[in-house]
Amino acid sequence: MSYGGDAWDEAKTIMQTSSGKIYVAGNAKSSVDVMWLLRVSESGRKKWAQIYYSYPVISPNSIIETSDKSIVVAGYNAEHDSMPLNLWVMKLDSLGEMIWEKNYDGQGEAVANKIIQTKDNGFAIAGHTCINTDEPNDWWVLKLDSLGNFEWEDFPGGSSDDKALGITEMPDGSIVATGFKTTTNGSYRHIAISKYDKDGTYLTNKDYRVTDWDEPTSIITTSDNSLLVCGHSRYDPLIDFDAFIMKLSADGDSLWKSDFECEKWEYTANVIETYDNGFAIGGTSSTGYELENDYLLIKFDKNGKLIWTETFKRKSNDFVSEIIETKDKGILLAGSTSHFGNGLDYGLLKYQTLDRSKIIFLDLTDSVVSLNVDTITIRTCIQGFKKPKKVDVFINNKYITTISSFTESIDPEFDFLFNYDAKLENGINIINFKITDFSDEKFEAQKVIYYIPPPVKLW
Repeated sequence: MSYGGDAWDEAKTIMQTSSGKIYVAGNAKSSVDVMWLLRVSESGRKKWAQIYYSYPVISPNSIIETSDKSIVVAGYNAEHDSMPLNLWVMKLDSLGEMIWEKNYDGQGEAVANKIIQTKDNGFAIAGHTCINTDEPNDWWVLKLDSLGNFEWEDFPGGSSDDKALGITEMPDGSIVATGFKTTTNGSYRHIAISKYDKDGTYLTNKDYRVTDWDEPTSIITTSDNSLLVCGHSRYDPLIDFDAFIMKLSADGDSLWKSDFECEKWEYTANVIETYDNGFAIGGTSSTGYELENDYLLIKFDKNGKLIWTETFKRKSNDFVSEIIETKDKGILLAGSTSHFGNGLDYGLLKYQTLDRSKIIFLDLTDSVVSLNVDTITIRTCIQGFKKPKKVDVFINNKYITTISSFTESIDPEFDFLFNYDAKLENGINIINFKITDFSDEKFEAQKVIYYIPPPVKLW
């Protein structure tokens, strides 16, 4: 869905809390640049919104939930639209009321691109700073304590144009940041990854090259404690950018890499690990023509094999800023949209994952069935990405059996088949099938069957 207004609105970042609340943060440009925070329901309905005017210029780039169920937003602000930008962090309660906000001075202009909460309840930020807008950017990684107080930083400096764009924490508490560094007067750009211990001691730095111009946009720690990076590379100057995803060991050694191309230009926003241990990239796809920039969603399996791709096409300029996986295993994209001649509006687009399992009854189409036989064979199948782990069967809330053997169908419409011979009791029989799928996701389906035997002749 998209939302129109009088201002120039853009959704910059999005997150869902542990309790299921969805927050979207963005900025509106009219007479001043202001930040807004929006809470929406799972169905996309607006719950409430707040606007923040503490500075004439405020823009959020990253939003997270903290361990104390608060909200932290990071980005930049400025005292005036002609003054240098400050790296800025604000903490809010669950209703959007400010708890504290702080600025951090860099070497002039300073921006936070990504913030995470660390195991010690502090924060780590990937950003960049520069002496002024005419000078190249410098890589800037910061560590804050739980109150937002400065602890340590990495600011290499130098004459090249460098930005830290993504950041993650490893199980041992070390911090890993990714971004780009440039060479040859900014003509070439390569992927850089730097690792620090929890006290800020510089551990390693590694560079990776896909082409002569690469920009990583996101890094995450995977469930197997590896690193995953997404970004885009320029294969032909100005007109051909392709997405890439690569997996690294905890030490930064390359494990695999996959590329993706569907139009002339693919720009990646960020990558997430999905509930089935695969990966999804949100980004923007473009044909190179006016009004042909589209929301792009790419799904890979855990080994980097492309599973499917989805492009949301319409006559507008649409750009993705961030994606998340929601608690119902869907994928939500946030960004901006604009029609020719109109301003920019923020947009949200939700997909239900194609990988989610579901149960289908092959013979019984009604929720209530009456029979005069005491046994019924229930033929069913489970559609899903992989074979389910088990099905627990209950009749009238009493556990009956567990089914763990499934027949894989040659018909792709019916993936994993099983039959169950239900022994019925007189009267109502509420049969519950509680399914545990391949990813330990649990769901259930129910059939209500009445067994009404014929009367017995007494005399």
